[in-house]
Order: sequence, then structure tokens, then C-alpha cells
Amino acid sequence: MNIILNEAQEKPVFQFCSQQLDMRLEATPSIIYAAIRQLGQHEKLNSQSPVSFHHWLNRNSTIHTMKTIQIAHLRMIPHTEDDLKTFFVLYRNTVTKYGIKRTNYIYNIHELGVIIVCSTGEILIVPTYIHELYTANLKNRQSLTIIETICANRSTPLPPVVICPGEENNSELGSR
Repeated sequence: MNIILNEAQEKPVFQFCSQQLDMRLEATPSIIYAAIRQLGQHEKLNSQSPVSFHHWLNRNSTIHTMKTIQIAHLRMIPHTEDDLKTFFVLYRNTVTKYGIKRTNYIYNIHELGVIIVCSTGEILIVPTYIHELYTANLKNRQSLTIIETICANRSTPLPPVVICPGEENNSELGSR
């Protein structure tokens, strides 16, 4: 069995992976492999082949590889309790301002983006207690947009609208 790192050398590698995660940086297999090869050159070890690296990684109980799940950057920003309180204050003010007293005049509109083309997640090395890892997808991607409504009194909603990329909705112009 090829041992590419001894226990004393493994500890800083594990710490590095955790620190990268805490700083929202990436500890990719290629970065960790390069660091181990560099360490091996100083220690005059000859067993840092890619195969031995992957065997070492698979045997390890402290770190593992996982594929990140890409989501839109704005979806990674959590809402705070103050955000929700502000929303409901604005909601109450709007209902009062316009004299809305019946729930059949209150609609919620929800927009949903359905990704058609998106790059896949990245493989990272993370501590084993991490089971899901989201990364921001700031790249352009192609998606459909679906807009749907619900009414506060549970009456029949308006029909959904599907917006396709690169398409124009000229239904208003066609009725003239």
C-alpha cells in the first residue's frame, strides 16, 4: 500500500480544506494533489502518483470529494427576520393605502426560472461532515421563466405565463 502522507502531514491538508471552505474558496483535487506533490518533493517521497493520491483520498475518513450544486448568486443571500418584518409593514401599509378589504383582490405572483443550459458543479475536497455545498453560478445561462399567481381567497388563479429565451410576446400587437 502506498502511503503518500504520514499522519503529521495529513493534518495540515485537512486544516487547509476546512479553511478554504470557511473562506468560500475552492479546495479542488488538483490543488490538494499539487500541494501533496510539493510536500513530497521536500520530503523526498516518490509515491505521489495520481493513482496513489486518489486511493489515499478514497481511504480517508476526514475529507471526501463532492460535486457542488450551482444556484443563482442572489438565492444564496439569506433573508433576515428584519427583512420579513419590513415586508409585512409595507404590505399592511399598501392594503390600508388602497382600501383593500376583500381577499379576492390580493394576488401573489411567483416567478420561477427553469434552467435549460447550465454548467455542471465543480468537484471539491471538503470535510466529511459536509453533505451539500452550494456555489454561486454567475455565468450566463439559458432559462425559461414561468410566472404564476395565487389569490388570497383561494379562487381560481390567473393562467400561468411562460417566457422563452429570445422570444417576444406580441399578443397585444396581434389583436390590433
